[in-house]
Amino acid sequence: MGLDGTAPRTSPAEADLRDSAGEWDSLSRRGQLLRLRRLARAALKAFGIEDARLKLLRHEHNTTFRVDVADGPYVLRINRPRIHTAQTVESELAWLSALGRETDLGVPEPLLSLDGSFVVVVGAAGVPMSHPCVLLRWLDGRFSDRGLAPVHLRRVGILEARLHEHADRWARPSGFLRPRVDTLSEAGKIASMAGSAAASLPGDHPTKDDAERALRLVEALISADAAALVARALEVVWATTRRLTQTPNSFGLIHGDLHFENLLYHHGAVRAIDFDDCGWGFHLYDLAITL
Repeated sequence: MGLDGTAPRTSPAEADLRDSAGEWDSLSRRGQLLRLRRLARAALKAFGIEDARLKLLRHEHNTTFRVDVADGPYVLRINRPRIHTAQTVESELAWLSALGRETDLGVPEPLLSLDGSFVVVVGAAGVPMSHPCVLLRWLDGRFSDRGLAPVHLRRVGILEARLHEHADRWARPSGFLRPRVDTLSEAGKIASMAGSAAASLPGDHPTKDDAERALRLVEALISADAAALVARALEVVWATTRRLTQTPNSFGLIHGDLHFENLLYHHGAVRAIDFDDCGWGFHLYDLAITL
């Protein structure tokens, strides 16, 4: 359901999508992208766009395409399945939309579909799950991870502070749902959305259950020694977050992924993109990601 209570658009043939799950994992990157391009064009139709030129930007957790049309360009994002649903993505875009209305910060502008929602849920033959898809107006700027001076980082710090200030005073819509940013596993992220993440501030973060999941994964994929090292690091993290929970105004809705591939420099200003990981966390988490 969207934040306004309406059902998101979903394509038919769910049985075919389920049947193709095993085949998907065996596809090459090129094979997956061919099918996702078909899904992308189906999503664009829901936004009233046809005959667009698509250029792949990234195919990792999410898949993003640049969409070139007469009144563009835009960015189409096909969200990763499982963690995010139409409701969580609608919540992300509700904050983005509010930032665009209420501040002069450089952030992407989400576009509404033909049925008036920010998110369309679309499937395609050969893709094993339906995916929430969003369309964003292209944001100009350049990435920079070399030659950065203190003046650039001061601008980043100001941007982060203004994002936090807006989030703290923003009246979130009913049904707003985002995960904790300090989870260690997909299961932990999903579990953090079971109730009000804002109300879950007291206690250890990451949770003990999530930490155990992460340690088992590290041991299975790397080694027992690596898991022991992560376990020692977790003790430091827990000691720190326990102190932070006692600090007023230290926690709230944050971007959660402000590294230098998500920061654009444009005419002396810094802009933030890719709010896909936004959620509940300590304000210092944003600074930690940047550092």
